[in-house]
Amino acid sequence: MSASLEFLVAGVILVVPTAVFSSTMITVTAAQAAAQNVAQHGAHTFALAPNDAVGQSVLKRYARLSFADYGVAQVTPVVAVSCDTNPCHERLATVTISVTAHVPILGVPGFLPAMTVPVYATATEQISRLWSGDADD
Repeated sequence: MSASLEFLVAGVILVVPTAVFSSTMITVTAAQAAAQNVAQHGAHTFALAPNDAVGQSVLKRYARLSFADYGVAQVTPVVAVSCDTNPCHERLATVTISVTAHVPILGVPGFLPAMTVPVYATATEQISRLWSGDADD
């Protein structure tokens, strides 16, 4: 009878941390895929926008939707846009989109900020040499 109890206790001690680790790694992988998606497609979307304000608005919306589509809506992405010109929308300007997210480790209280896994992604896009700035063209 005690062998059965020892087996159950040992099984729980081994299975619970393995399940928590697996769940955390699945969430981190999904967040990484979402961040890469936002960086790559967001750079292209931002480059096609008629101006910087519209590009920023669309990019923020796209980031929220992308993380929700990947099943990590609880992770809040931080999206940064950097350009080699000001404003960004100039012919042949280079736009870089950087996405950062901190994925919480499951089973750890939220008041421990160091218990997150950082996820980063970056992509660069060039504004078309044919870009005119007119939304009607």
